[in-house]
Amino acid sequence: MHLFLIGAGHVGLVTAVGLARLGHRLTVADIDEARITGLRKGIPPVFEPGLREALEGHAEAGRLAFTTDLTPPADALFSIVTVSTPTGPDGPLSTANVERVVEGLLAATGSDHTIIVRSTLPVDGPGRLLALGGARGARAAIVTNPEFMREGSALADFDKPDRIIVGWLEPRDEAAAEAVLGLYAGVQAPTLIADARSIALVKLATNVFLAAKVAYANELARICDVVGADVDTVADGIG
Repeated sequence: MHLFLIGAGHVGLVTAVGLARLGHRLTVADIDEARITGLRKGIPPVFEPGLREALEGHAEAGRLAFTTDLTPPADALFSIVTVSTPTGPDGPLSTANVERVVEGLLAATGSDHTIIVRSTLPVDGPGRLLALGGARGARAAIVTNPEFMREGSALADFDKPDRIIVGWLEPRDEAAAEAVLGLYAGVQAPTLIADARSIALVKLATNVFLAAKVAYANELARICDVVGADVDTVADGIG
């Protein structure tokens, strides 16, 4: 299947490689001309173990192409959005990049198209995206599909994820969410389809939980140093 992906950063390129491995053909777009020029030469703008070799291999096999044109190809029924959602000056994630891309995709596609937002969204992000399209009518379906990939092991995390979750903006888009799961055919993982607001909170809560685990482990190691305990033994005992 031909897929269109906008956002050739870390998440976007790993996602592109992962989907190419599953047999899909992708056109990867980005507004950064230097980035696209580099990718066409086999030079990714980010480092991830195995990424450069995978990009080169799939590009040579015709499964990956790169462009600065943000208009989806006519035969692509899915567009994947992986642009950044940077933290704003007062803390919250900014959805401006995502909204701008989704708005452009809505203008360029119809009801037979599905827009998959893989970028991390705040809890109110899905509502903002829904407002862009107004009534469902003839517009493309919009669903969310957050990623749980770690830098340094992102390719392996894509191939063997802990779970695959998809959120619908409106109940009538649940069929589109089911179709998105079909893109991952061959990947063995628990799946969850729910409303996009709940899915956004799953992603954010997971990030917070992992950060808390790291902080807890560091504090536990400090305490072990003070009292003369073995941190590995303590960690094994906790489970």
